Amino acid sequence: MKTLGSELAFFIRGRARRNLKVLLGYMAFLAVMIIVYALLFRHFMWQSEAREYSFVAGFYWTVTAMTTLGFGDITFHTDAGHIFSMIVTLSGVFFMLILLPFGAIRLFVAPWMEEQMRYKPLGTPDGYAGACGAVRVGFCHAHSGCQPQGHRGRVRDHRERLPAGDAA
Repeated sequence: MKTLGSELAFFIRGRARRNLKVLLGYMAFLAVMIIVYALLFRHFMWQSEAREYSFVAGFYWTVTAMTTLGFGDITFHTDAGHIFSMIVTLSGVFFMLILLPFGAIRLFVAPWMEEQMRYKPLGTPDGYAGACGAVRVGFCHAHSGCQPQGHRGRVRDHRERLPAGDAA
């Protein structure tokens, strides 16, 4: 069993380290976007609504609007405010609820899972070794040795795990 330290070490090596820098850059971009929207919130509230709110209230409103939580305790009553609210909410949906999760999956989860699968020993409980020596986790139709009993096996890394001298 791998320790937590060895799992976390994966994120400080090679490609994962570069991906971490990309994610941190994206998080900085989101932080700047939230701050700009919070400042614009204060401006719109003062100019078009004649109400004054603190920066913290603007930050709070921006985060609740971008995450589509929207408590409704602070609302705009003018058309300009409604348009601004729509822009903030739609940009939050795109940048926080679509790009952020998919980016995290692509940059961290998928490479981590590939790394886990690469070092999985043969004959593990979630797959069993076939006649060709492949761990059965993806369908194999190319190698007859994978189906000695006439059933369809699931094989991962088929060509890499063939015994020496055995061709697919």
